[in-house]
Amino acid sequence: MKNMTVHRRLLLFLFSAGLAAFLAFGFVSVLSLYFAQREATQSGENMGNTAGASMEEMTTNIATSELSIVAKDKALLVDRELRSIKEHSENIALVMERILENPTQRAPRTLKAAESKNIKVGEACIYYDPTARTMKADLAKETGIASSIADTLENTASFYMGSKGFFAVASENGYYITVNTLQGDKTDVTFSEKFLATYIPKNSRWYKKTAEAGKLTVGLMPNDENTNIPFITVSTPYYNNDKLAGVANIAISTLALRQILEERGINEAINVNFILNSEGKVVIFSENGGLANLIDMQKMTLPERDLSKIVKSMTAGETGVEPVMINGESYYLAYSPIPSFGWSLGTLAKAEEIIDTAKEARLEADLLTDKFIHSMSASFRENLSDIGCMLPIILIVLLAFGALTAKRFVAPILQITEGVREIAKGNLDKKLRLRTGDEFEELANSIDLMTDDLKAHMDNIEKITKDKQRIATELSLAQDIQIGMLPDMMSVPANNRGYDLYATMEAAKIVGGDFYDFYPLGDDKVAVTIADVSGKSVPAALFMAISKTILQNCLSEGHFASLSDMAAHVNNILEHDNTKMMFVTAFIGVLNLKTGSFSFVNCGHNPPLIYRAKENKYEYLKVKRNTALGIMSDMDFVEQEITLFKGDALFLYTDGVTEAYNNSEEMYGEERLETALNAIASPTASSKEILTHVRSSLKAFVKDADQFDDITMLGIRYLG
Repeated sequence: MKNMTVHRRLLLFLFSAGLAAFLAFGFVSVLSLYFAQREATQSGENMGNTAGASMEEMTTNIATSELSIVAKDKALLVDRELRSIKEHSENIALVMERILENPTQRAPRTLKAAESKNIKVGEACIYYDPTARTMKADLAKETGIASSIADTLENTASFYMGSKGFFAVASENGYYITVNTLQGDKTDVTFSEKFLATYIPKNSRWYKKTAEAGKLTVGLMPNDENTNIPFITVSTPYYNNDKLAGVANIAISTLALRQILEERGINEAINVNFILNSEGKVVIFSENGGLANLIDMQKMTLPERDLSKIVKSMTAGETGVEPVMINGESYYLAYSPIPSFGWSLGTLAKAEEIIDTAKEARLEADLLTDKFIHSMSASFRENLSDIGCMLPIILIVLLAFGALTAKRFVAPILQITEGVREIAKGNLDKKLRLRTGDEFEELANSIDLMTDDLKAHMDNIEKITKDKQRIATELSLAQDIQIGMLPDMMSVPANNRGYDLYATMEAAKIVGGDFYDFYPLGDDKVAVTIADVSGKSVPAALFMAISKTILQNCLSEGHFASLSDMAAHVNNILEHDNTKMMFVTAFIGVLNLKTGSFSFVNCGHNPPLIYRAKENKYEYLKVKRNTALGIMSDMDFVEQEITLFKGDALFLYTDGVTEAYNNSEEMYGEERLETALNAIASPTASSKEILTHVRSSLKAFVKDADQFDDITMLGIRYLG
């Protein structure tokens, strides 16, 4: 240093100062780059976790809701099937009581003995148990009259000809009249020697249980030896002179119910469906999921609730969706009640199928986040390498271009950091749009591409939601068109003479099949119709429009000698090419305004209530149900006739009224309907006032519970 010139000292000072400035600049740049990269990475992870969690939760909720809808739809189908069996059993018992009460109105009839060799499937025969065979001669008169039940048994069996079963009445006196379809495809029925020698119907479990209960009972019989499928038995007692005369019994293979459980919709996954009886035992389950061994309810455990609670909820008629563990695997169990028998339907689906879409959405978000973090790390390493390579150049031009270099390396990182922070807050429309021409621009483009992908995923979910809303809007429009087909109440003249009429139809959330109709037939008659088409949604609405049009045309043309002939003609039209096996229950009546005569045909519909002004009381009208329209061609229909006097009235309705449920899963029922009508019973009350009162009673009962069926009512009062 002593011999160093001032010039060299100055150069050394400048070099030392420049080197110190460079080291300080390099340290600050690397440190800033590190912290910027760490903050951007953390923000990217938070953004990915938030977006992934939101998409996973949304998709899981949608999937479990759809599973619940599947369970409710299948429960409604099974309930309709079981309710039909129940009504047929009650009808057989009712017909048997009328036969015994009025023996002189029936001609004696002789049936084939059960020992015969030429009994056809679907043909009635008679059997005497060992205790009654010695009294055949004494019972001849009674069995000759009782054999009139054969027509009812054979007609009922024709509805179930595709299913194995038997339809019978067993008398307390030891004789047994039955129609057998157990042989399936065989044309002849053969009873075993053991059956003919030992069978005593009164000792059967179904007979004893029904006789002791004094009301309709439901049970199960042993499995079919060929299909390993049990039979449902529905038994109803019948009486003569207030004493038990016997039991009407229907036993049907549960194969039809299993087919309902195994049917799948367009978007429905392969699930395991089962039916739980009122005792908490599984009576039937589907096999289409290949998981039949899982249906053992004793193997089911719950993460938060024990099995007894969920079984208790199902047997109590509740609806819900619960996560369950079976054999170490996760499932979702959706359940819905079957009101007719107090049973419950359950649908099991693997949790991995329910949340499969959610996992995919979460995986996409995680992949995008990993890609972003990888890009940040690579960029950090590349920038460190660039700083080291540029050391000689930076040392030369440090004093002149120091500030410019700092801006060149630090400013883009700060801009990227600020942009990523804003994106992490949820602004997916934010674009960095760097035009530096280097790795910072590539990094910015990668971030912009990531936000575009995330936004596309969110837009796709939004589009799915809008599509569902559009479908709901179209169904609402179809519902408005359907309601527009019904006659406007303004078409009833305010000063019409002879009758006062009012009708309403309150549609459910989707289009359905209820309708009512009324129109004059000449100057002195008026026709009224109320009906309910099987099924729901668009098919039911289309079938409703066809049925309404055909009924109105046939009634208006007046080409038929009686309402029963007209009903038979309409039935044949609806049954022709009816590949979907749809049908419609209907009540059709014509009121003569001059005489008060009211002729009607009840085609499988709910019995109306009649008001007699003289007694100032409503009660259910005794009607012959006949069959619903469209089920089977060439059916006979029975026409009935009553006389209405001045002030008398009729109240017609569909099952949406009596089968309305509240939040406690209680049904409104026929008794509450009769009570509500008698509360407003008056010879001067208008039909509109009566229907308004019934609707108010119904709303007070159901409160805020969902409406699952159309509510249709029609009232007509004869003014004389």
